[in-house]
Amino acid sequence: MHISRLDLNLLRVLEAIAVAGSITGAAGRLNLTQPAVSHALNRLREQLDDPLFIREGRGLQPSSYTREILPELRTVLGDLERVLAPRDDFVPATSKLSFTLAIHKAMETVVLPPLMMALQQQAPGISIHSVKLDRHHVEKELRAGSIDLAIDVLLPVGRQIEYTLLQKNPMVVVARKNHSRITKQLTMEEYLKEQHILVSSRREGPGYEDQQLASLEKRRSIALRLRDYQVGCQVASCSDLLLTLPQDYAQQLSQDMGLQILPLPYELPSVSAYLYWYSIRSASPSLQWLRGLLNEPRQ
Repeated sequence: MHISRLDLNLLRVLEAIAVAGSITGAAGRLNLTQPAVSHALNRLREQLDDPLFIREGRGLQPSSYTREILPELRTVLGDLERVLAPRDDFVPATSKLSFTLAIHKAMETVVLPPLMMALQQQAPGISIHSVKLDRHHVEKELRAGSIDLAIDVLLPVGRQIEYTLLQKNPMVVVARKNHSRITKQLTMEEYLKEQHILVSSRREGPGYEDQQLASLEKRRSIALRLRDYQVGCQVASCSDLLLTLPQDYAQQLSQDMGLQILPLPYELPSVSAYLYWYSIRSASPSLQWLRGLLNEPRQ
């Protein structure tokens, strides 16, 4: 059917019944009478040519058609609310807003400390929820509003998702300061002779640095594969193993661990981090402010 023939208020009724599981519950959520909700449901059934809900026991269960359209419907309704919401002035110093950021675990160490320091100074009432980033659903979550911003490497996203480069991070090597064979400088020959720690979220396959070594027809020896740079630094601090990682992480994680930071003895492209947001919310004053804060140069 054409959208011009549909009363958008009826879609709110459908979503409320899906949540409440009953006419009575939906009426309470919408502050309407039960007959009004029943009438709206009947109109919607007629217009969409589907029962929409099927009675099971004392409740209503969504039809297969309703289950199919409900996720997108909720996204669309959320978009309408955000587009039509009053444009109240945003004052960081007095705001009590809460933002949800989906951040790759390795990036929390670099992103969150300076962000929270800035918030304490400029907007002490604002809170941040850092949640696990799911690369397969990041676009859907941004559109649905379940996350406000996402931070990760360059990802394939649709036109409705905007992004900007947040940082470029050169790769370096860390080794314990009293390493018997490594001091201040590191040649390619020395690098390849040592055993290494590989940090990867994947269970198998070469790491980012190993792919570049392979293009040079060289290979290093991996003694330990794990998932967390902090643990990798801890292992490097009490062994002769070397760890290759982005410079910002090395500077943050190597403090008080007795580690030395060394230049990587071969060229490797910097690891880039990007900031993602939903285009419809691009003009939100609060999100504009938060994006600006995240883009400020780190000390």
